[in-house]
Amino acid sequence: MAKVKVAIGYKEYVVDADACLKLLEILGDAEIYESKYHSGADNTHHIYAQPEIPATLQIIPKSLYTLWKLAGKPEA
Repeated sequence: MAKVKVAIGYKEYVVDADACLKLLEILGDAEIYESKYHSGADNTHHIYAQPEIPATLQIIPKSLYTLWKLAGKPEA
């Protein structure tokens, strides 16, 4: 199965191509939840439609995926 690197926000994820499609379909239907702090009052909670989700996709060849996977988690 082909792997896809998908960037959503400030994080990048590597998933199977089928999972990537499902992920984008789910996020496309999602709404934004936000809690606002108000000094001296209770927080208010908000749910609203999201603007477009900026996402980028990159097909990852199996050889490159294997190489990146072998490198593991980077040191801090």
